[in-house]
Amino acid sequence: MKRLFAKLFLFIPFLTLMVASFIWADLPFLDRYTTSFITISLTIATFSITFSFLQYQFSPYKALLRSISVNHQSWCYALILIALIPIATLFIDKRYLVQASMFCIPILAYGVVMLPLISSEETNPKLLLERAMKLSRIQRFLKTYQTQEKREQDKQETLSFSITGEMPMHDYSTKYHSAPIWNDPFSLINSIIELALKNSDSVTYEQTIDQYFRLTNLCLENQRVDYKSGFRFSVNKLISDNFEIIASTVVSNTKSLPLQSLLIYKTGDFLKGKALSNQQTSAPFDDIAASLVGYVKIQLSQNRDAAIYITSLFRQLAQKGIYNPPEEGAQPSMFNAHLIAYPNYIKTLGQHAIKEKNSDYLFRCLEELGYLGCTAVKNNHYQVIIECLQGIVQLGREARAGHLKCFWRHCALEAVDHAEERLHWMLSWLPRLPEQDRDLLARSFSTAFSRIHGSTHEISFQPTDDTPAIVFNNTKEPHIESYSQERYYRKVDYSDVSEIKEFKLY
Repeated sequence: MKRLFAKLFLFIPFLTLMVASFIWADLPFLDRYTTSFITISLTIATFSITFSFLQYQFSPYKALLRSISVNHQSWCYALILIALIPIATLFIDKRYLVQASMFCIPILAYGVVMLPLISSEETNPKLLLERAMKLSRIQRFLKTYQTQEKREQDKQETLSFSITGEMPMHDYSTKYHSAPIWNDPFSLINSIIELALKNSDSVTYEQTIDQYFRLTNLCLENQRVDYKSGFRFSVNKLISDNFEIIASTVVSNTKSLPLQSLLIYKTGDFLKGKALSNQQTSAPFDDIAASLVGYVKIQLSQNRDAAIYITSLFRQLAQKGIYNPPEEGAQPSMFNAHLIAYPNYIKTLGQHAIKEKNSDYLFRCLEELGYLGCTAVKNNHYQVIIECLQGIVQLGREARAGHLKCFWRHCALEAVDHAEERLHWMLSWLPRLPEQDRDLLARSFSTAFSRIHGSTHEISFQPTDDTPAIVFNNTKEPHIESYSQERYYRKVDYSDVSEIKEFKLY
């Protein structure tokens, strides 16, 4: 609206010129220049139109346009028609040719100013995003997307030849639906980010990332995207898929660590904002967090600070869920079950660090799991406690099998020793729990210590006047766990340091 008023205000000088020419012009004197008046109008129109199209060629964001905009075309047609008015008066009454020219020339001169502005607006990413982010456009987009998605799903169901119960479990989760549509705001955001990076336009890049998160909120808050509708799953996938595209685009189009990190830090702020309302474990936000794992795997050696920030982010999101669980009636059991994804992400990143022989980053992952595990024990959060134990033990065993040493030259310990240290951190808080919970978790801690040492360790508690004392019963007996399923039976021998099979810890 402000731009519209600015354009109208810009017309005032030309309107003044038009009125002044009618008041003070010497019409008999100007009659001798009728031929010139005809050519002036056509020349001005031709110049303004040509110059406006030339401006597209110099725009760094011209690739955003699939064709010339309707708005620009309308202005061009209007100027051509206005430039032809003086010629039309030759067939009507040539006595009015001068007056017609005096009316048309100021308008055409206004067009000289306006057409370049319009062509600039049509390739201005900020203005294009503002239009795409209007609630009415988002509403139309979601309506169209829902229709297309329903049509695509019906097509896939027609082409699906499997019967329930006669296909493997993974087939239930690998159904891919693609419903591309025109005027997709997510696609526009992806294109702008790519062009902004190629043109080193950090301001537009940052603003567009903000708009992606704003668009995500607007889509999820729309009435059409209801939790009870199947369309919600399609929108969640659309959002998470486009985040992966953005992350891939950033990595592919810039080597600038600050620009790469900007996406990570803004994503962290976005996820932390969702954690304020306990949404960090729900789609699509948990899927966005999972995409950050892939980013670290690609960029660990190049962007250490961003990689460390991501592990810290996962710890904080899990801790926030422990400190402030959802209220009763909000399915806290499902929330807790999904909260363990974050320590699992940290473990996955630690495993990648071992694969890359990066003991520095492995140490950071062990640190995060250690601190998160202590928080979980203090708050008696069983699911996160078990997942932290699982992660620490597995990283310790894989690090030992990979012969990883501590990265710090002042430390003679190995990575597996640091893993055991974190187990002791967590164990130190266990005596403060209620007796029943403490004894239950003691068995899990016994298994964790037994696995990391390879020999049987038993942990118990001796009553004292204050906090119960921890009692270790360590043996040299190899720690072996067995597993059976139907007629199959296997053993996992943890005394074999080369055995890195990850077996679920309870």
